[in-house]
Amino acid sequence: IFTFGVLTDIQYAPIPDGHSYAGNPRYYRHAKKAAEHAAIHFQEEQVQCVVNLGDIVDGKCAAVEKWGGVVSDSKRAEIAER
Repeated sequence: IFTFGVLTDIQYAPIPDGHSYAGNPRYYRHAKKAAEHAAIHFQEEQVQCVVNLGDIVDGKCAAVEKWGGVVSDSKRAEIAER
């Protein structure tokens, strides 16, 4: 038997909780803890493959510097082009 796990739209960002662009609540920092919990579960269940469907990092990470984070030069250039 082949087993696999699925994660969807983790949406991690090192910023305070807020809302998506559509207005849905987002628990940005908690997303990392939830992903860690899933990883432990996958290991305990000896899942052979894990697939992530969707974003790992929320688009609002563009504002990460505001909260004390660091944005790479390439990401800064990408944001400026928008």
